[in-house]
Amino acid sequence: MPALVAFNRRWAVGSDDFALPGIVSLLTRFVWMIAVSIIFIIHFTGHNHFESCQGEQKTIVYFSGFLFILIATIILEILIIYVSSRGTIVNVYPRRHIPRLLYIRLFLYIIEIIWSVFGIFIVHSHWKPESSACDGTIMNIILAVVLLSWFGLIINLIAVCVKFDPLGHVREKEKRKLHKRILRKSSVRSVFNVETPKALWERRCRGMCCCVKGDENAREAFKDVSSIFAQVFEDHDVVASDILAGLTVIQQQQKRLRLQGLMPQSSRTDFPEFNSPSTPEINILPTAVHFLQYALSSYGFLFYLFDHLSFGICKLCLHKDCICCCCGNQEDEGCTGYNTAVIKEMNNLRNDQIIYITHQNKIYEIPFFVAVDHDYKAVVISLRGTLSVEDALTDANAESTVMIVDNQRMYAHKGILMVSRNIKQILDQEKLIEKAYEKAKSKDYELVITGHSLGGGAAAILAILLKPQWPNVQCYAFASPGGLVSSVAVEYSRSFVTTVILGSDLISRMSLESLDDIKLQLIKVFMETDKSKIKLLTQACINGMCGDDSADLNDCDRMAVITDEDNQNYFEQYDHMIGDVAFDAEENSSLYQRNNYHGNGDHNSDADDDVDASFAADDEDENKFLYLPGQILWIKKISEGIERSSCCGRRHFVATWAKHADFSSILVKPSMITDHIPHNLMNAMRDIITNQQLQEV
Repeated sequence: MPALVAFNRRWAVGSDDFALPGIVSLLTRFVWMIAVSIIFIIHFTGHNHFESCQGEQKTIVYFSGFLFILIATIILEILIIYVSSRGTIVNVYPRRHIPRLLYIRLFLYIIEIIWSVFGIFIVHSHWKPESSACDGTIMNIILAVVLLSWFGLIINLIAVCVKFDPLGHVREKEKRKLHKRILRKSSVRSVFNVETPKALWERRCRGMCCCVKGDENAREAFKDVSSIFAQVFEDHDVVASDILAGLTVIQQQQKRLRLQGLMPQSSRTDFPEFNSPSTPEINILPTAVHFLQYALSSYGFLFYLFDHLSFGICKLCLHKDCICCCCGNQEDEGCTGYNTAVIKEMNNLRNDQIIYITHQNKIYEIPFFVAVDHDYKAVVISLRGTLSVEDALTDANAESTVMIVDNQRMYAHKGILMVSRNIKQILDQEKLIEKAYEKAKSKDYELVITGHSLGGGAAAILAILLKPQWPNVQCYAFASPGGLVSSVAVEYSRSFVTTVILGSDLISRMSLESLDDIKLQLIKVFMETDKSKIKLLTQACINGMCGDDSADLNDCDRMAVITDEDNQNYFEQYDHMIGDVAFDAEENSSLYQRNNYHGNGDHNSDADDDVDASFAADDEDENKFLYLPGQILWIKKISEGIERSSCCGRRHFVATWAKHADFSSILVKPSMITDHIPHNLMNAMRDIITNQQLQEV
């Protein structure tokens, strides 16, 4: 960091990103050179097998030139590795010669291409099996060398394409000053003749989601998501490896905090504060486990078979004719009628207990079903979580938008709110809840809405929307997204929405505000660490494999509470530090010597001042900040806050009522992804119930 500037453009790679790939390339080329040298020496100096072949001189010239290119490339790779591993993440001065080394590498790359074409010519002209008197082993060796050389060239070309930045032709100083304005004002694009970050992300979204139907919802979602991505990912001059190195340091910082019994704190302190519910946590778990079964069943037969590998398909055959699974019964879910069978099997439901099932999945439309549960005396609405590209787009549309409930103005996650409104419209038009109560033949049944992940978030908002019409509604939202509803909606839903979170679940901690906090922590790491990126990444790999937490990371001990003033100061210092980096490496060098890492250079913030003023109105309305809904039941690992001496062994869990502030920051841990898996949440809750029963015996 900053991103490498070479060939008069910015690239999505840093000057310190060539060390680790260079080592891999160096070892590969070194082994390749030894193998080719041995083969060449054996067949030329030993028995001179080339004499009987046509084009002997051309073949010898090809091998000799190929070895020379390999040796030159190896020497250059060593230089690139050495220079790239110098300095720190923000100290690019020791790596100022990397662009020049890349220019030389490009020259060798062109020579490699020419020599590979020459190798193809030799193979085509002189190594024809039907006419050549050359030994078959020699022919295979030549062909293998030519093919492997082209394979290496193609790999390098793919790497260059991956690291190509479409916005790299904008000068860094101009791009930084006008960045936020570009996000809002498309007129800048015509002035500088560049592609705006928003337009770039919209094009990327359309490319990645080419299978999504181009209806009005899709077009609107692409625009909204691209705006968010442009704002989140384009604020600062960092590359992917910078983020990875920074996260490894943050993980160590947070681990030390947990050893002290502390939690990472957010830059914001205005979180909803409520008294913990009077109901004991353990009393909620059996009901939560029961309705988590409904949420799991909405994912379909693939999830079911994942958890029932042995006899799962046989159990489903009891609910559906096995012959129809291949091509017989099309139903409303295509050739996968097993999804309905899963719902019956997992929830012990009969056909007459299922009121409605839809498997339609579009942007802002997710599968759900309505059923009557006589055992728990409940009308259940179960919503499916994220399982498609359309669902991912819905999740990503995380801007806050207004909703009016009981004459109260609230805000909610835009994408998930639209899902909930679409489901409510279906429920009202088809009168599904009324039909369910007619089937139940009792008005004493509760209306229970449940779901996991996206389904959990949509279930919580749907419960809020239905509360005025159905006062007896209850919601169990499992692992719902962190930035979901505003504080007014949290207060409104506290009595009937229970959010259940496992451990350090990333999704339940992720919001636009928490992403800003993690970006600030990354900036702090970049500015404060005195270690190179390759050292940080290597250290993280060693710690991960060996479980050694005693690494020397003294620069990471300065993990303090982040305040709004810290936020402003760190970003300003960062902009000063990185701000005036020019394309020329010599200018970069003089900047480093002049500023001496403290940001004493000139900083023109006129453009940023204009943008800050445009956002002032939005920042005044604090109600737009989004949180987890209702009351939060946190399933924590017993070892939370205590470092284990071994990674093996079974872990146990404990349930506790949590505060919304506990989920204000992202916890960087290996389990932050696996804790979102619904089966892990189910197993953890069952573990708590089992331990409680054993204690009572």
